[in-house]
Amino acid sequence: SSYRLSHIVGIVASDNVASCRTLARAGFELIEEKERILHGVKRQVKIYHITVSAILLDIANSEKKNDPQIPQIAPMTQIRRAFFL
Repeated sequence: SSYRLSHIVGIVASDNVASCRTLARAGFELIEEKERILHGVKRQVKIYHITVSAILLDIANSEKKNDPQIPQIAPMTQIRRAFFL
């Protein structure tokens, strides 16, 4: 199946450092930090987004790279591929 998404949003508690780091490593961009209700509690959250075109471009580029000198991001690419292809 296919989805016609232009972007994906990730919302995490600001103090959830591990989730913030995971989103950043996956290529999400921090766009806003504000107070809102998350899991039934009013708290500071960070809002991230990534465009689907950026994900697809990253997948295409990572498939072209076979140079052992270039760090690979295979695990994130595999996760992205599972969701988008």
